[in-house]
Amino acid sequence: MAQFLAQTPVRTPAQAAWQDFVDRVERGEITDPVGQYVAKTTKAPAASAGHRLARPKVDVLLRDASKGYALRAGQRAASGTATNVIDEPCVSQDYDPCGPCYNGPGGCSGGGVYSTFTTSENLGGSGYIHDLKLVEGDDNSTSTTSTVGAGYTKLYADLNKGAGGAYIYLCFQRNASQVLNGVEYTYNSPYSGPNEVLTAFQTQYGSFTNSTPRPDPYFYSIWVPNQNPNVYWDRIDLNAGAGGDYIYSFQAKNPVISNYRYIHEVGILSGNSSTITPPSGWEIYRRDLNNNAGGEYIYFCYR
Repeated sequence: MAQFLAQTPVRTPAQAAWQDFVDRVERGEITDPVGQYVAKTTKAPAASAGHRLARPKVDVLLRDASKGYALRAGQRAASGTATNVIDEPCVSQDYDPCGPCYNGPGGCSGGGVYSTFTTSENLGGSGYIHDLKLVEGDDNSTSTTSTVGAGYTKLYADLNKGAGGAYIYLCFQRNASQVLNGVEYTYNSPYSGPNEVLTAFQTQYGSFTNSTPRPDPYFYSIWVPNQNPNVYWDRIDLNAGAGGDYIYSFQAKNPVISNYRYIHEVGILSGNSSTITPPSGWEIYRRDLNNNAGGEYIYFCYR
């Protein structure tokens, strides 16, 4: 499994301390004073009107490590059980070590910006990516073996990291002959040929009453296969059990969308700042897959 720190190859003491804090919160040993990170056993119920509770999300450099990672002086946290996202404005010329866009060494008593990048590199054989699927469950096994089907490989990067809820993982397939066709094949011919290659990814927001938001043309759901009792397909909210926005993922295999650029690697970037970026040569889909649910900032990447 290819997994490494994308922005800072060597963790500083401040980054290591922050990671220990997040891990202890996720194990339920301590609580996050801001309320952004929660124990993995936390399941967020829907409110009576179907609107789920939201959690705050702040850049790590707005926290004070000397005060248990509470917000540093001068910052105001939202209050109440249903909170709004705390999203600090990002200014490209912000060189303030206490500012949300600062990417230098740890400052302002913060925990230090870090990110983890889990990729498909050197996994699942070679060649282009032909399909994506999702798996959901309570299993946090580090195995890359997927329960989707033959040829599918799991990226060990929980899409609910730090936000509680279900364990959700992205799986990919490089062998065109082993692609499991979703239900879209029952009503039209969505792709351009028998050896379709992944060309694009996107997410759309749904709601309590709408689990089938409409994607852009040529995009189709990234399905969750269920083998019990018979094989069938389902959509999954990427924030399942974690609260926040209802987020659904889609893939496209039409080369026109990407100007005939094909995807041969996919990755999941997660970290404690909205400023994190993947390594050189990778592109990022800049929409947080954990939006409004607290936890890590999580992004889909590709090349």
